[in-house]
Amino acid sequence: MRFNEEKGKFKSYAYSYIIERMKSALTEETIQEERESPVEDFWVQAEMTHDDFSAVLWESMLEKVSTLLSENQRKWVKAY
Repeated sequence: MRFNEEKGKFKSYAYSYIIERMKSALTEETIQEERESPVEDFWVQAEMTHDDFSAVLWESMLEKVSTLLSENQRKWVKAY
């Protein structure tokens, strides 16, 4: 894209040229970030899923065992 006086003022050309270059740079940056981040996101999600599963499993086990424990024992188990 080159400046053409017949199409308008230089100010308009410069503005549109700069905006277009900024958009292109942001698009390229976003694409690069998306290429790099999926691997990291996968492992973060896997860890979160594991932690969530562990919490649900712990709560389920605690409900089943709590009938066998005294009040003080339940408090101790919940604290840890």
